[in-house]
Amino acid sequence: MSASLFLVSLPVLFFAHIGVDNTLLIGGGNVGTSGYVTNETIQQLRILKSIGANGCRTNLYPGAYLSGGKDWSKPTPENALDEFMQAAANYSIMPMILFEYYADYYPKMGFGTEEQWFGIGKVFASYVRPGGEWIRKEKLLNRVYPEGYGVTRFTAINEPDDENQFTNDTLTPGPEEYAAAIRGLARGVKSVDATLSVMPGGFMSVNAFDDCTLRGLGKHLAPLWNDGTLDGIDLHTYYDVQYAPMKNTFKHSSQANYDCIMTANNITTPIKFSSTEFNFKARLVSDEQAAPRFLTSMWDALTVSTLGGINLGTLAFPWNLFEETQSIPQFALAESFSPYKPNARGKVFQMVLEILNMCTWKFVGIQTRDLGVSQLRCIDSNTTLFVWQDLQGWSTVYQTNVFEVEVYNNLKNVSTYGWDGLRGTQKLPPPRPGYSMNRVNVTGIQGNETYMFVFQ
Repeated sequence: MSASLFLVSLPVLFFAHIGVDNTLLIGGGNVGTSGYVTNETIQQLRILKSIGANGCRTNLYPGAYLSGGKDWSKPTPENALDEFMQAAANYSIMPMILFEYYADYYPKMGFGTEEQWFGIGKVFASYVRPGGEWIRKEKLLNRVYPEGYGVTRFTAINEPDDENQFTNDTLTPGPEEYAAAIRGLARGVKSVDATLSVMPGGFMSVNAFDDCTLRGLGKHLAPLWNDGTLDGIDLHTYYDVQYAPMKNTFKHSSQANYDCIMTANNITTPIKFSSTEFNFKARLVSDEQAAPRFLTSMWDALTVSTLGGINLGTLAFPWNLFEETQSIPQFALAESFSPYKPNARGKVFQMVLEILNMCTWKFVGIQTRDLGVSQLRCIDSNTTLFVWQDLQGWSTVYQTNVFEVEVYNNLKNVSTYGWDGLRGTQKLPPPRPGYSMNRVNVTGIQGNETYMFVFQ
């Protein structure tokens, strides 16, 4: 039995470039909390650079982004970010900013109005965006940074759909105040540069409780997604063999959760997808047993798409790239933080980055969701990458022993990768005279896992 996946001519839909002037950010967090640069911060940035990552999440608490920690009328980007931006830029790591706030800060710290959050968005975007005040100031000091360097993504209030956050209509701040804050932040950022991206902090309830309404917050945010005020959604996806299993089901995938949220909240405009926290937890399984499914979860986050096959994935940060197995075994991707040594899931993450750093890739569409296959191609050659989620519930042709596809005639070999690295390289048949495409059968497929096929 074989999986027939004949390549068709598709428009370029999305660029995946692992570099500074990117569309796709892959990395980790949190790095440089509240702008502090410590020895730990520098080691985190070194790790990101060494494994080929290009992004990080830096989280700012009110004490860092507000004057005196509670003056909502006086945002303070200089105090919060100068030192950290210099450190991150030195390693060519592009931060995204998370403005932290938790409901139990109220009433002591207050909670900004929509116009006050507008001010935060405007001031911070003006300061740290590409070409903003910070980079202009650095150039006056003759410091050289990568072209286009700066913050392009802003988000606020992590896991707002936690039961102790903004989900209760009878409390202040509640859902309406929360939505007003996010609307204000987005308006402020986009008043500086409409191409900058704003989204709410990562949601957890759909993954943890199958709640596609995001504990009622979705209906308050849907108008902001539908009118383009908000660009994307961030879902925290933690697979768990007991509570959020992957085996024989697609139900807990990022794609399924995205689709469910879109339908439940009547979101009619396709919105970009990010995951600032994802993992396959080593709970009731070992790190090595979790590693094959971590590969699946990573590509799950990167390949969320519309029903028509347009790729929406823009960011994938596992939680936690920097923690050590001995301290937090369920989530850790490191055997040792310093010197850095990845564990089994960390090695998977690094391997995917190595493949993505081969060239500047473009997604050329999802072949079909039913098959569970994604296709990327280098922008300066015909080198092609197919990713096959060959699992029951994820592909209608799962666990077949041949991957059958058509690729460009000038490609000479295919390398097959699994979670544990390169499985083998196979020479392709000679080009067919008079044809631009060549039909290929990739053999040796065991099934029930995620595969990456690199045709060169």
